[in-house]
Amino acid sequence: MILGKKKGTEEDQEAPLSPNINITDGTLIPQKGEKGALSAWNISFFGAIAVILGLWIFSPDPYQRIIEFVPDGLAVTFGVTLSSIVFALFLGLFAGLGRISRVTIINRIATVYVEVIRGIPLLVQLFYIYYALGQWVKLSGPMAAILAMSICYGAYMAEIFRAGIQSIHKGQMEAALALG
Repeated sequence: MILGKKKGTEEDQEAPLSPNINITDGTLIPQKGEKGALSAWNISFFGAIAVILGLWIFSPDPYQRIIEFVPDGLAVTFGVTLSSIVFALFLGLFAGLGRISRVTIINRIATVYVEVIRGIPLLVQLFYIYYALGQWVKLSGPMAAILAMSICYGAYMAEIFRAGIQSIHKGQMEAALALG
């Protein structure tokens, strides 16, 4: 919809001195016509890279020291991420199966876990596990991050597993159970 146009008239002419404003859902998605070299996306991206390179070229000392730590930081980040994904998969599978269990206590425990953990932001969980739990259990920074991210994303994966299992058609589920 474009504001500034008179709807309902035969000509659909623009109102005088009114700008055309595109109303969207708030997302910043490049339009089909913005694929040229001078699109706003390309200018912003390459401009940011040029600024970073310019800072590194004209005052290399602090940025050279920073760059030395990047490979180690990337290795730790990938290690923490992959470890937490593996643990979250198992935790999510068990919690998801618990959510569809007919045993009431297992279903309730899994439901409370999923609802409570999904309601707490990840940053709060990270701080709580590192600082509050760290007073009683000695955890390193990466271990606390792995634990917090595994618990947090395990709850989200539990919902994914539960929804995936419950989306199977009743006839397909009966056929699978009949075949073992």
